[in-house]
Amino acid sequence: MANQKAIIISAFPCTGKSYLGKIYNNVIDLETTYFQYELTQEQKQLTVEQLKGTRKTQRDNWQEDYLKEVKRIASTECILLIAPSRKIRQLLTDNSLEYILVYPEKGLGEEYASRAASRGNGEHFVERIRTTLDQQIEEDYLADKDAVKHIALKSSEYLTDALEKEGVLNSCVKKGDSVK
Repeated sequence: MANQKAIIISAFPCTGKSYLGKIYNNVIDLETTYFQYELTQEQKQLTVEQLKGTRKTQRDNWQEDYLKEVKRIASTECILLIAPSRKIRQLLTDNSLEYILVYPEKGLGEEYASRAASRGNGEHFVERIRTTLDQQIEEDYLADKDAVKHIALKSSEYLTDALEKEGVLNSCVKKGDSVK
């Protein structure tokens, strides 16, 4: 995509994508849940974090709808936080969209399981992080050769910390702050 203006960041769950999207004006957290699943009326009343612990019916070809929205947003100057899905990242590559990949260092399964539990994720999700984090990092994140940059978060580090260190947030304005 020749007119990509957005910095696209594909970040692992529990790294602080939602927080970052809430505190900066030009940061968009594009949650997959509303693209990926057919939700019941009852499920529509839940928070995104609560939804992650419920059984949902997956929509066919949801990734294409998600990609359309990513492409639309990517033509604007912003930071776009996206799903850490391997399929989504492949679609980005296939469409010449560059992205930064952010994930925890290996050995942080307990910390990330605790983060997931504290934000209200279901036990199945929490346990999956606790028991498979290192394998996921090895097989999915470290193996990704298409990302323009890899950022491995250290213990107690969040996406905001890493992006501040990298200078990615330099042009961002916090909500409530005035532009200088």
